Amino acid sequence: MKKTIFRLLFLLFLIGVVAVAALLFTPKPLVQRTSDYVLTSRLAVNQSSYYPLQQTLDPKLYHPLAQWVGRLILPNPEEFQSNPSLTQDWIGLGLKSIKLPLTNRI
Repeated sequence: MKKTIFRLLFLLFLIGVVAVAALLFTPKPLVQRTSDYVLTSRLAVNQSSYYPLQQTLDPKLYHPLAQWVGRLILPNPEEFQSNPSLTQDWIGLGLKSIKLPLTNRI
């Protein structure tokens, strides 16, 4: 009687070990993860169409920090490579805000 109980328990133990080994060692399907860069680039806030083209600032709320506020527009590297005989560098200037006495200088 004790021998049969021992054999039955041993058989159940072996079945459990085989079942756990089968679960652990079966190949899992590869899940294609999307990178964080792709996820964030899909967000609407990271699209240029999300922002209005013409932004107007309320003069009651916005006070410029300097006489003018703008940005430099640098040429693309392709423009330099397409014409290596360029003797001068150039940049563009995009102005966003100018104080009134300076507007006649544009």
